[in-house]
Amino acid sequence: MPDLNVSIILAVIFTAFLLINLYLAINIIRQGESGLVERFGRYTNRPLEPGLNLLIPFIDKVAYRVDMRQQRIPFTIEAYTADGSPVSIACAIVWRVIDPGHAYYRDQSVSDQLLTQGGDYLRSAVGKMELEALNSSRDALKTEVSEELQRSSSDLGVAVASFAILEVQYPDNIDEAMTQQYTAEMDKRVVMKAADGELYKATKEAEALKITSDARSYELATIARVITEHGKATVDYDVAIKQVKAMSDIGSSESTKSVILPTNITESLGTIETVLEYLRDRGGASPKKPDSSPAKESEVQKGSVVEDPDNSSDDQALE
Repeated sequence: MPDLNVSIILAVIFTAFLLINLYLAINIIRQGESGLVERFGRYTNRPLEPGLNLLIPFIDKVAYRVDMRQQRIPFTIEAYTADGSPVSIACAIVWRVIDPGHAYYRDQSVSDQLLTQGGDYLRSAVGKMELEALNSSRDALKTEVSEELQRSSSDLGVAVASFAILEVQYPDNIDEAMTQQYTAEMDKRVVMKAADGELYKATKEAEALKITSDARSYELATIARVITEHGKATVDYDVAIKQVKAMSDIGSSESTKSVILPTNITESLGTIETVLEYLRDRGGASPKKPDSSPAKESEVQKGSVVEDPDNSSDDQALE
């Protein structure tokens, strides 16, 4: 019986020992993490990957779990530009661990180290710029600081993904002066745009006037050439046709009650007859002359009224 009890106790102890070794040997690393294994207090230089990992019980130990995900450090610094103007700049450094051993064993706090380096590089870069160039050269400033951080962070086992400038704040007096300068610049652009518009309008009007003048000059030159080649009768014919058309339009208007013909209407009719004779002589045609009997011409010369039938008793023509 005592031997049986000892056997049971030893079996229990052995089972417990196996369970403890199994518990210590199996280690699970989550996704996005990396485990640093130490063997008798010394880093084995073999980080554990996400998933199930086996260790040597009582010899290997997971000393630290490193977050391999991308991280962000926001911070704000005070700096001075090349012309001595104080500015407050809000920034952010985006970084991630690429070598867990270097990141954990070479620096006590990688984030603090990046924060210190980023602030130092940014102050140095801002000190080389004038206040007016700070906003316009923001991309160049970010690029310069990011390159410096990438070069210095490689020894820390991390990689700087980006460096961002979130906001640049100025003292109240400088901010007000910059606002006034911006407003003046906008007003200047508005005035320049308005002046350009007026200049464009004046230019187009001058071009239109020149085209109209050229057309009028061409018209007058053509009339002069026609008069020279065919005589005054051609011009008289054109004028007479226009007069007759004008009187016809006036007489056909619905609002016209009476039409007073000028006393020199016979001149226009005589001119038409002259032109017809001229065309007959040139073309050998025999156009029909308009009716211009002496009685009718006498009546027209004295001044006649062509009255509307419905209003003949109301309208009168005076000589």
